[in-house]
Amino acid sequence: MDRIPLSVFEKLNNQDLCSDVPEDRFVSKCLRSQETFSTPCKEWTYFTKGNNILEFHDTTGLNKVLISFTQPAKKRKQKKPNGSRNQPKIIGSDLTEGFSEFKPESLKDVYSFDDILRSIQYLIHNKKFNLDDLKIVTIRRHLQKLMTIPIYKQEVQFNVIYWKGMIFFAYDWKSESTNNNDDNSSSKYHKLMQYTGFKFEKVLSEGIKDSNFYTVVQHCVDNIPVIYTAEIDCSIDKEKGLENYVELKTHSKLPDDKISTINKLNKKLLSTFIQTKFIDCQHSIVGFRSTDLKIASIKKYTQRELASVINSFPVFLTDKCSINTKSIFQWYNLVINWIVSKEITDPNTPQIFRLSFKRAQELINSYLIMEKIQDDTIFNDLIPKWFQSFIINTSNNPLYVHD
Repeated sequence: MDRIPLSVFEKLNNQDLCSDVPEDRFVSKCLRSQETFSTPCKEWTYFTKGNNILEFHDTTGLNKVLISFTQPAKKRKQKKPNGSRNQPKIIGSDLTEGFSEFKPESLKDVYSFDDILRSIQYLIHNKKFNLDDLKIVTIRRHLQKLMTIPIYKQEVQFNVIYWKGMIFFAYDWKSESTNNNDDNSSSKYHKLMQYTGFKFEKVLSEGIKDSNFYTVVQHCVDNIPVIYTAEIDCSIDKEKGLENYVELKTHSKLPDDKISTINKLNKKLLSTFIQTKFIDCQHSIVGFRSTDLKIASIKKYTQRELASVINSFPVFLTDKCSINTKSIFQWYNLVINWIVSKEITDPNTPQIFRLSFKRAQELINSYLIMEKIQDDTIFNDLIPKWFQSFIINTSNNPLYVHD
């Protein structure tokens, strides 16, 4: 396949595949498994990050969610301890408080590969990881950009680098930076919405605020390993482990129950479901904002409840085609297989491709396409010299991997 059109969702929904068509045969091959991932998500390690220093096997930066996920009858009857009176209120909290002092991270830092590369180095040194255990290397927020293409249908591009048997998949954040400069008012609104999300995390969790906590997770798609870091908002009782992590999101308060309103919410819920699925996170909390950006209400979801809500009212792709929790990950499996199927003649020399989503006049004909480009600066910007040397040394001295 030289491209993947959005119209593939019609085939995913209807299973309308013809064995005589090469593209359909490829799609059918990618959909043989009924499982989302051929091997489930595994947390290989975790770390706290502060002042650009990674402390592995450290939970200092892991915040505790302030909302209980279990409410036994006995506890509801008990008198609240004095300590609970000191907890900040949640409903009515102003999500703009402190915004004037907010300085967001640069896009370069937000999308940097440094943490996942440091994590790979740590795993090889300390967890007997082998280079053969690696295939696709990325970050969850890069995967999220890919996965939300069918949801928000915005043109976007990625850099895909094939080197030493690995595939580095990275969102091209420089294109976002250019677009933001084109519309200053839109950029200011985006900054405010970004801050309300950060503020919501502060209101709903307690812990150290000057450091962040990350997990390093791997799953397989048709036995293709995909490894990535993911930032964790908070957890239940400050416990590590995928089953304890909690995703926090905000959304505007629902003004009515019109179809367009529900579809907008379900886009956010589907996006949240995708994030939770990538780390097998079982718990999410959505805070609904009032028009003056205060917390009007909150709602807790399990991963299963998220899926139930979305699948009861799937997200519109077109008037005749929709996206549910199954089809979005079938599409993901298709894209991953498509990326891996690219023939690379010289694995020792970086081969760089640009993966782009192109809008067509008819939305359903919009498509993903990969084109080879000649730009060594992309490789050197994404993969620093220290990691290049580390991989070359590890490849040349395989026994070094198991020290």
